[in-house]
Amino acid sequence: MDEGVMPGYAGVMNPNQRWDVINFIRARAAGARASEMGPEITTAAASEVPDFAFEAGGVQYTLRQMLETGPVLILLFGPPVPIARLQQLAAAQPRFIDAGLRVLAVGLGAFAAEISERARAPLFIVDVSSEVTFSLALFRATEDGGETELLLDRGGNVRARWTSNMPGGLAPPGSLIDAAERVSRISLSAPSHSGHTH
Repeated sequence: MDEGVMPGYAGVMNPNQRWDVINFIRARAAGARASEMGPEITTAAASEVPDFAFEAGGVQYTLRQMLETGPVLILLFGPPVPIARLQQLAAAQPRFIDAGLRVLAVGLGAFAAEISERARAPLFIVDVSSEVTFSLALFRATEDGGETELLLDRGGNVRARWTSNMPGGLAPPGSLIDAAERVSRISLSAPSHSGHTH
């Protein structure tokens, strides 16, 4: 091997593993930028959440499929499970659907038993792989009080962020609908198809 020349990785990592590294680097940078955002809708260049696959109600979807219909609110939660918040958003689902807003809740830990014991799990609580959990955790604020919520435009860009411990707390359903309607009006650049889904 030549001194100072980086060795090739074609024999060490397969294409999926190389995409994992690329997506991790992108997610880490985007998560750091998103952590600086607050509840005000931004139209500036934004952090993009990498596409990912998830399962809900026994059916597999991707984030990109959900974004085709409009903005998406992603809830990233850790212990304890925010039962009251999940119930509040479940009750508002018909209003969200009418407004074109979809909700995905991702528990960043093993919470299925706790959710099923304390509340009927809403369909928007989704199952993701451990790799996706790891990537999404990069978008969670360090001291978020147990929950970070990200409002994405149809390109997957983070346009607003709430945490349960920030001044004003989490947005009520009516405010989320208003924010989603504003985000729907943001014009998007052509999508980049360079990502890789898990």
